[in-house]
Amino acid sequence: MIAGGLGAVVGTLLGYAARRRMAAAFGRDRPAALIEDAVALTVALLVVAAA
Repeated sequence: MIAGGLGAVVGTLLGYAARRRMAAAFGRDRPAALIEDAVALTVALLVVAAA
């Protein structure tokens, strides 16, 4: 449970930082948001499959 909580916090902070950088690079937030969501979904599926 602790590892899951820590993973959620770290993932949120890293995702936020990456999305800000991508949004600045694209000049818009939507492409960055879609990429962030795709990465989050992929990582979640990999974690569940590994368990």
